[in-house]
Parts: sequence; C-alpha cells; structure tokens
Amino acid sequence: MLKLHLIHQLLEREWRVRFRYILRDLNKIVDHMAKLPSLYCNEVQIFTEIPISI
Repeated sequence: MLKLHLIHQLLEREWRVRFRYILRDLNKIVDHMAKLPSLYCNEVQIFTEIPISI
C-alpha cells in the first residue's frame, strides 16, 4: 500500500507521466535487466552499456 501512495504522490506533481503496459514476453531484455543484482536496492539504475549477460 505504501508503494501505491508513493506512486500517487509522484503523479500529483506538475509533470507529464505516461504509463504503458508491455507484456513480459515482449519485453524480455528489460525484465532481465530488472532482475540483475543491484548494489543500491532503492535507487535508480542507469545502464550506460548493455549488460554482458544479455
């Protein structure tokens, strides 16, 4: 429930936000990247290169 509240707070800000649902089967690369271990669990990860495991 906390995550839903945080999403709602972000949506109330004055910026344009667009969500688009993509089936996991059609988005395997991003799904794989999301599962990669992270050193910073609660921070945004920015990939400047394609991970070797892809």
